[in-house]
Amino acid sequence: MRPFASNLFEGRFAGTFSDMTSADYILAPGDRVVVRVWGARSYDDVLVVDQQGNLFL
Repeated sequence: MRPFASNLFEGRFAGTFSDMTSADYILAPGDRVVVRVWGARSYDDVLVVDQQGNLFL
């Protein structure tokens, strides 16, 4: 008998948004980046790459 939900670790799950971009995509001014951090502190925001190509966290 297999452990409950063990199929989650087999890689047979639906694709994600990252499937829509190529691995060599370079961020450009105006691109939006979702940043999520969790643990002792939490942070969740959508950041925009500025006109100089900077992304400030």
